[in-house]
Amino acid sequence: MPVTAPVSLTKVKAEFGGVANNLKAYNRGGARVPNIAANNAISTDPNSLRLSQFLNATNVVATVQITDQLVFDNRESGSFATLNANYTLNSNGTAQYSTSQFGGVSIPNEWGTGVTGSNFEVRAVLIAGTTPTGPALNTWHSLSVQRQWSLVSDITVDHVLETYLTVSIRRVSDQVVVDTAQIALEVRRGAPL
Repeated sequence: MPVTAPVSLTKVKAEFGGVANNLKAYNRGGARVPNIAANNAISTDPNSLRLSQFLNATNVVATVQITDQLVFDNRESGSFATLNANYTLNSNGTAQYSTSQFGGVSIPNEWGTGVTGSNFEVRAVLIAGTTPTGPALNTWHSLSVQRQWSLVSDITVDHVLETYLTVSIRRVSDQVVVDTAQIALEVRRGAPL
């Protein structure tokens, strides 16, 4: 949990570990304090450290990971059910896929650990296939809210619709892309796969 006001050496030690009774042991980028955006107010010079620099500092290093996914919905010929395949990134750092047959399924260890959604943005680029519904393509969108791309079909005759996206997540603070994955959405009516 980030260091809160009023800042004290006891709180700094609790957040970053160690038993040092000297603030000089807690410079950013040193042995205890990670050099991350949340800690930018903390000096890298041990001789320039002040307690006030530690307000909202954290030892939590956010990790982001997205992996290639294939999300498909399949119904046999003659079925009148709506087909849908969805890929979702939630503001709380979780990801899921969903279909009309299986509902929502969380994707383990997918998008962020220790993240605040508003500190990240996502962009989907259409590589091939049908344009999905959801946030505008080729545009960065804040992950402070849920973002979902969907492929939906009410066509009742045999057919296949496919969407191939490159999805990237970047930090807002420095606009560095931290991970990218290929997401394929497919809906198929006809013989089972």
